[in-house]
Amino acid sequence: MTLTIAKGISPTQALQLLAPDAQTPIESVGQAQTWAYGQPESMTAVHVVIQATSRHGWTLILEPNGFRATDVHRLSRLSAHGTAVVIYNNVNALASFQYARNGKVLRYFDPLLGHNYQDDPPLPQEKGIAFGSGTGDYTADCLALAYRLTGVRIEEADVDDANYPYAVGVA
Repeated sequence: MTLTIAKGISPTQALQLLAPDAQTPIESVGQAQTWAYGQPESMTAVHVVIQATSRHGWTLILEPNGFRATDVHRLSRLSAHGTAVVIYNNVNALASFQYARNGKVLRYFDPLLGHNYQDDPPLPQEKGIAFGSGTGDYTADCLALAYRLTGVRIEEADVDDANYPYAVGVA
């Protein structure tokens, strides 16, 4: 799953940026899921739904089986007029935390292993969080860092399809 928190971009603009090749128009999550689930299974094409909503001036983007927001070029564009934080984790324990402001990626690392993908130093907001230590819950640590950077506290409801009014289907 990929969760993105962005300011300076609307939910529909974020979906257009992340899915210029969308197979569906911007529609409800249910409609996009109906399209995705109705596609024939293939070893080469994975059909997923990207969802977006807004909360207190921020855009939340949820990719339950996707990772488009993890591309650093897309991340730069998501943050072009503000801030974007991307938290990614999959079933194979691949993970990343990315932070960008005004189009510049300021932090990009693996929170589980602590591997830094750029030469950027830790952020002051990381103080007291032991990324890569093998102890604690790195997903919770990512959410804590995201909160420190954005002021947006991610709740359980933020990963519920029912709270996302916009979606697109992509292959």
